[in-house]
Amino acid sequence: MNYLKVSEFINSTDEMPFLLGAFFGRYQFSNDNKFIYTLSTYKASKKLSVDENDKFYLASKDEYLKRLNLQSELPWHKNENKNIKNAEFIFILENDLNLTPSKFYSKLYIKILSSDFISNKAEMEAKKKFTRAFFELRGSIDTSRPLLAKDYFYNNVSELKRISLFFDNIGISINVLNINFRDLQEQFISGENKRNTQLRVNLYWYLSQLGLINPYKARIVKKIYNIDYNDSNNGVYTFECQIPEFSNNSFADRVNFYASRILNQDLTQRDIDNLRKELNFDDNVNQDFKRDMNIINVVKFQTKDECAACKNIYDIKDRSFALRKHPQRWYTEIHHFVSVGKEKQLDVIENLTKLCPTCHRALGKGKTNPDYQKELISNIIDANPNNFEFACLIFESNNKEEIIQKVYENLK
Repeated sequence: MNYLKVSEFINSTDEMPFLLGAFFGRYQFSNDNKFIYTLSTYKASKKLSVDENDKFYLASKDEYLKRLNLQSELPWHKNENKNIKNAEFIFILENDLNLTPSKFYSKLYIKILSSDFISNKAEMEAKKKFTRAFFELRGSIDTSRPLLAKDYFYNNVSELKRISLFFDNIGISINVLNINFRDLQEQFISGENKRNTQLRVNLYWYLSQLGLINPYKARIVKKIYNIDYNDSNNGVYTFECQIPEFSNNSFADRVNFYASRILNQDLTQRDIDNLRKELNFDDNVNQDFKRDMNIINVVKFQTKDECAACKNIYDIKDRSFALRKHPQRWYTEIHHFVSVGKEKQLDVIENLTKLCPTCHRALGKGKTNPDYQKELISNIIDANPNNFEFACLIFESNNKEEIIQKVYENLK
């Protein structure tokens, strides 16, 4: 069988949100590294009767494959490869670039961030396809609590943090997700039961906002939670369930989530109230599936008014001016540390840094002496470890001098 080449997949101008979501959720390499694949499991449930499992389970597989391909941009196949375990359906790429797992993830991440649906609020259906593929293909219905749960695999810290994409760019409220780090549990530490880290999404929210493409999962939901569903005729089952009510602490949870990633510290209630006022944040997250907070504004208002490039040399007062509406604050500008492509910006919080207007202008392509620009880039790396970590992922290197050179070469 001929498979799509990795080079074709990565370099394609097609958006492919479903396939991107599937590989973002879980990718694996064949033992000889010649193929990279993503998969969908299809396990029978003990909660359904033997008769239901014998008949409906087997019959629903063909229907699921059809719906899988309606969502996807390219066809999936039933797994006939004996070397690929625990997978009913697979999508395989030929690794013609001889990529390592870390290099494949880097290229995948750049392609996702560069896709129009990530930054375009109008691309709601594409965002939903991406999210369905990430969660549902390997997710299972928790029959004891209303959750859709999936094992959350990661090879490094960057992959661990990838869930933040759903908060920053897809627009999922932090209230509907939780993560269970099983490696902190006693059974894992003792070696008794080394289960994988698990990511969970509120089932009622998921059903009301995204529905399901898996007919067997839809049957489980109806059986266990008594929720009826309809066929939307576009490959998705929609559910008649009430959107869950969450606490009105969404804003506090969200900004503290950002704060831990930016400042490694908690915010006071006064800080939170000020941010709510500045950003005109709407606490109603119950029906929210949109980008409800501009992360550039979050960084701008939440971080200190200082320039990452020159703060060890100058006081911000000597490089900027006080804001008219907020005289206690100083004017700063948000800079994308890594630029990739001519039009797209990698708009994630780890790629943003605050600069004074002078340094921001100096970091324009060809604006000043190259050595001075590299010095500013080095200063930013020293001030913002998150920027360096992000650049290491994008440029596939942990060498500071190489990263400085790459960032310099990609200045806009």
